[in-house]
Amino acid sequence: MNLGMCCTDDSAVSPVISVILMVAITVILAAVVATFALSIGDSTTDTAPQATFTFGFEDNTSYNPSNGGPGTPYTADRLTITHDGGDTIASSDIAVRTYGDGFKYIEDNGDLGGANYRSRRTFAEMGSSSDVAAGTSVTVTTIQQDADDPNRDVTSLNRQEIYVVYEPPASDESATLGYWAGPDE
Repeated sequence: MNLGMCCTDDSAVSPVISVILMVAITVILAAVVATFALSIGDSTTDTAPQATFTFGFEDNTSYNPSNGGPGTPYTADRLTITHDGGDTIASSDIAVRTYGDGFKYIEDNGDLGGANYRSRRTFAEMGSSSDVAAGTSVTVTTIQQDADDPNRDVTSLNRQEIYVVYEPPASDESATLGYWAGPDE
């Protein structure tokens, strides 16, 4: 028997070193993944507010603005959007949006607001206070055309979808907080 050969045999060292290296690599990878995953939560500081909205629809309502005007009263669809609860939101950060024909709005004094139909208006543009809190409401409208008045705008809320959208001005992100679809949609 060759005793010199017994002391120089190092064939068992290689599997032990490879196991230690594999455990070290696994620990390092786990640390990198954990660091990345935990840092994602820190980078998202702006979250959309939580709020609930209700929608009250009136179809073909007689509308007579306080400022009168030719052909008044006339028929209009009205949708009152009310903030029912949740976070208070700056009126410039929350908008009513449609992908339909567009809408006008009714001012606090009952007059028709908005020079033309638009597909997006903020609560601030519709006369809402600086903060939209529970109980705050806006009313959007469309005016139906009378058969004898071809100059009147033609559109209906019956065929539109209305979204209440959080759109902070310093961000490219938005979040839908409320949705309403007209009965004919």
